[in-house]
Amino acid sequence: MRRSSSSSALSRKQGQSSWTRGPRSLPKACPRRPRSMADRIESKAGCRRTCKGLTNYAQLLMRRGPGVAFLKNKVKVGLVAFVDLLGFSARVEAMKTFEDLKLLDQTIARVQRYFDHKPSDSLTKESQQITAKTVLAFSDCLVITVPVDSELASQDGHFDVLMNELSNFALSLGLCAVNGIFLRGGVDFGLWYRNRDRLISPAMVKAYELERDACVPMIAVTGEVHRHFSEHRDRKFYHKSADPIPRILRRFDDLPNGKAQWLIDYMPICLESVDGHIAAADLARYKTSNPEIRDQMRNEAFWRDCRQWATWHADAIRGQYRTATAGSIRAKYVWLARYHDDAVARFFGTAPAELLIGDLANDAGTIAS
Repeated sequence: MRRSSSSSALSRKQGQSSWTRGPRSLPKACPRRPRSMADRIESKAGCRRTCKGLTNYAQLLMRRGPGVAFLKNKVKVGLVAFVDLLGFSARVEAMKTFEDLKLLDQTIARVQRYFDHKPSDSLTKESQQITAKTVLAFSDCLVITVPVDSELASQDGHFDVLMNELSNFALSLGLCAVNGIFLRGGVDFGLWYRNRDRLISPAMVKAYELERDACVPMIAVTGEVHRHFSEHRDRKFYHKSADPIPRILRRFDDLPNGKAQWLIDYMPICLESVDGHIAAADLARYKTSNPEIRDQMRNEAFWRDCRQWATWHADAIRGQYRTATAGSIRAKYVWLARYHDDAVARFFGTAPAELLIGDLANDAGTIAS
C-alpha cells in the first residue's frame, strides 16, 4: 500500500417566487395574515434543504426592501462548525498558580493555531481568502464558516471546496489529539449572518447542540451535511474507489450515550497525510540512489512515520484516561481507544500489536515509547 499523491493536503433576478405568495384561490375579501420572519424561515423546508434553495432564500432575504439593507452581502450559505476544548471548565476551576494559567492559555493558543485562527503565513491567508473561510474564536471555542459561494468554488464547484474543509477539520483534530489536546465539535449546513465578529446563525445553533450530543472527542456532522454531500451531483465524477464521502464521514452506532452519529473519520485522513521524511543519516544515500531505491526509501519513511503518529495518538488517549476522575469521562476515552484500534486495523491492514491500545480498563500503566 502506498501513499496517494493527493493525500498530503492535510474549493434570480429579483422577484417573488411561487412559494412566497399566498394560495391562488384566496379570496381578495379575506386578506391573509402577514407572515413573520419566523414563518418564512420555518416554511418550505423542502426548498431550503437544497443548496440552491438555501442560496435563493438568502438572496430573497436581502431583497425584502430598505428595512433589511443591513443584510446585503452578509448572509451566506455553507458549512458552520462549532468546536470546543474538552475539560476546559475543570482546568479553569483547578487553577492555583500563574503557571497553570499560562499553560491553559498556551493550550488555547495552540488549538486556535491548528485551526488557522488569524494565520500569520501568507499561504494560509490566501487559502482562506479564496475559499471565504472565517474562523472566530472566543475563550475555548471556535466557530468556523465556509460558504458555497467563493472565488475557488466558482472555479472548482463547492463540493470539492467544502469536502476539503471537512478533511482540514480532521487534520486539525488529529494534530490536537497527538499533542494531548482533545476536542469535540459539530458541523451543520445552513444559513448565517456575519457582520465583523458578530455571527447569527440557526446552523451554528444546530452545530452547538450536535457538539453537546456527540459526547466523544470527535467532530460530528448533522444528517443535513451528510445528505447534502451524498446527494450532490458532483459526487458522480468520483470513481467508487475514490469516493470522498465514505473516506471522510463514517456512521457510529455505539456512542457511550447510546446514540448514533455521523462523525468525521479523522484518523485515516491524518495517517494518509503523513509526510514521511528521510532521516538525516540516510540523506546522502538517498541523493545518490536511483529512482527505484528512492521510492523504496520514501515508502519506508512514510510507514515509519505512520507508526510513530499512531503511537503518539495511543499514548495521548492513555494519558487522558488515566487522569480522568469521572466514570463518564473515562467511558469516552474507552470508546476513543476502540476507535483508535479499529482505525489502525483499517489503515494498516494487519494491525501491529504495538500500535493497539486494547482494553484501557486493564491497562498496566506502561506507555509505549
